[in-house]
Amino acid sequence: MDYSSGRTDNPSSLVQRNKLISILTDDKTHEFIIKNLHEDPTKLALRFSDKGIDWLPELITLISLYQKFELKLPTWTQALCALERIACEQATSEAVARNRFSRVGGKLAWDLTGGLGVDSFYLSKRFERVIVFEKNPELVELLEFNFKRLGSDNIEVINDSAENAAPDRFGQPDLIYLDPDRRPGSERTRKFLLNEYQPDLGANLHNWLGISALVMCKISPMVDVHYLIATFSNLHEISVVSEQEEVKEILLTFKGTVAQPILKAIDIGKKQLNEFVSAEPNGPESYSEVMNAKYVFEPSGALIKSGLAREYCRQFGLNPLAVNSQYYVSQQRNEANFGRWFEVISAQPVSWKVIRKYLKDMQLKRVMIGKRNFPESVDQIRKKLGNPPDGGSDSLLFTTDSVANHWCLHSKLLAKD
Repeated sequence: MDYSSGRTDNPSSLVQRNKLISILTDDKTHEFIIKNLHEDPTKLALRFSDKGIDWLPELITLISLYQKFELKLPTWTQALCALERIACEQATSEAVARNRFSRVGGKLAWDLTGGLGVDSFYLSKRFERVIVFEKNPELVELLEFNFKRLGSDNIEVINDSAENAAPDRFGQPDLIYLDPDRRPGSERTRKFLLNEYQPDLGANLHNWLGISALVMCKISPMVDVHYLIATFSNLHEISVVSEQEEVKEILLTFKGTVAQPILKAIDIGKKQLNEFVSAEPNGPESYSEVMNAKYVFEPSGALIKSGLAREYCRQFGLNPLAVNSQYYVSQQRNEANFGRWFEVISAQPVSWKVIRKYLKDMQLKRVMIGKRNFPESVDQIRKKLGNPPDGGSDSLLFTTDSVANHWCLHSKLLAKD
């Protein structure tokens, strides 16, 4: 089996790999990028179209990539690393990668799926040495070029398939890390089953745990947490990770021992990190009445995906509206901050005619629509309301209570404390 990522092996790539390094090491083109880094790429293309500048389309593409991924990959863009669009889109953000490896460290780590090299770079901050496996020689050259620009002299890129990684050749790793390709093969069709990833985690986990005491694997957030628990006996920890409340990945940590896995929900915000670890099983449930709702708390996607929303909210005395609801109500806003708070203005049973009249009477021309435990989709709801534009500070939250009544809560999204 070929374990190399191959993620950027796309013949339609706008900037061919064999040109990238030449462009970025040429004094004139380097100066052009620096001088025009914050200019509009479209205007640049028009302004210099007849100036006889070498590699102008490639330069414009690079400037566009540096601008687009400035927030996601600030270290890469500031260092003017060699970037490709697909690789950047599929890469982990620096904020997520930095947090991912913040609790591990040691002498040697293996990265079996190099990709753009973001994970390798942040592994190198925690380990004395990092070995990255990549069989594609062009990708090896790009990785080495970028690591040199980033000053990462403790990363070694091996031009070989990861199936040939062995301790007698490369040393005994303290950690094996992989981010399997979810689009293996030439068709680049996204796969959702773990045994369709490349490399196949289930088929190779026993071998990897025989090499290293710790294996970490990033997988799609679409995978069900209960399925993971039932499938892997060596699963030590499951972390559902979101960035600014958008779920990005599930991180699996494996050890040689068999135990009940720890469940974590993590959100990496602009200014703060929220983290919640399961401490106790869910206890008896009690439900709140919609008419008693002055405030509604909606847990973060990471809490909901990990199955920890109930446990988290119970700590703050928040009860859901129904067994399948992810809206929790309260008479006052409290210290729960791993999610969003809404202040309720009114609550009424769902009658599309009545709600349309309410919108008109309240002069609500733009509204945000949310739904939890409600039969219609957001698009269907918006259509039934006469297609009011999205936006504004007002929200309509649609849900179902504990006795199967449908409700609409007009509310205001509150700013984070």
